[in-house]
Amino acid sequence: STPKEIITFVLNHFHSPTSDTIEAIQLLVVSDRDDYLKWARDMGMNTCRLRPLNAPGGNVTTDYTVQNITEVQEVVNDINGIS
Repeated sequence: STPKEIITFVLNHFHSPTSDTIEAIQLLVVSDRDDYLKWARDMGMNTCRLRPLNAPGGNVTTDYTVQNITEVQEVVNDINGIS
């Protein structure tokens, strides 16, 4: 599957009659891949780049950047307004 297909599938799942509607902006995509981050950003989702120390930067602007997966909790807290 392509990043576009995966991101679209996720969005469609959250807009199905069997689940509460969740808007794209309520979702966070965490990845180290530009293709996933680009599609998520273009679909209106929050994006977070996983970029370990000294790793090359990507070509897609993201809302957040973390060095390890543990730091994602801080991103979630920020999005939810928890300090």
